Amino acid sequence: MDFIKRKVSRLGHSMAHYKVLIKLKSLEVSLSQSGEVYILFKRGRHKEQSERLRVQVMERQLVTVEFVDCFARVSDFYKGKDGEVQAKPASFSVFFIPEGLSSPVKLNSTTLNLATYVGKGPVVDRIPLGGDAHFLTFEALVEEGGAGQKTGPDSDDEDHEQQKLAKKHGITEANVRIVEIVQEQPLDETLQAQNQDL
Repeated sequence: MDFIKRKVSRLGHSMAHYKVLIKLKSLEVSLSQSGEVYILFKRGRHKEQSERLRVQVMERQLVTVEFVDCFARVSDFYKGKDGEVQAKPASFSVFFIPEGLSSPVKLNSTTLNLATYVGKGPVVDRIPLGGDAHFLTFEALVEEGGAGQKTGPDSDDEDHEQQKLAKKHGITEANVRIVEIVQEQPLDETLQAQNQDL
């Protein structure tokens, strides 16, 4: 049913391939125990996971976790006759694996519209997540020009094209991970100070 709705909504729209590049920068998260944090990026049926980063805390603290992961893909975008690009939803989910356990706990997730980044060049964005995962900062680049032939409607599975994209932008395997304690003060005071700045 969703497939038919999508097809109908695209009538009268022109389709073009776009390169989508999402570079993770940092995650602000409150943790009360040590463990591993990772981010899952989802677009359509396809998911990509960041490296799992070890975070060590002694008590409940607000920490900033620095990422160097990048998600690169080619995706179809649709434009109306007025030039407006149709919405392209994607999502970020934040997971935490407490020390000594193997099952991840989902801290929160949020959706975003990739169409808002079309043609704006590299854009650094900081989006609120809610819950214990407060803010995610990333750089987005969505520009026209991708692979000429795709394997299916919005398949997003062109590994070779994605590898070329990553190489062009200097993305290599992530190696160094940094975890920085943001505040030594209690979490409640930290969050109140942040809310006043907004």
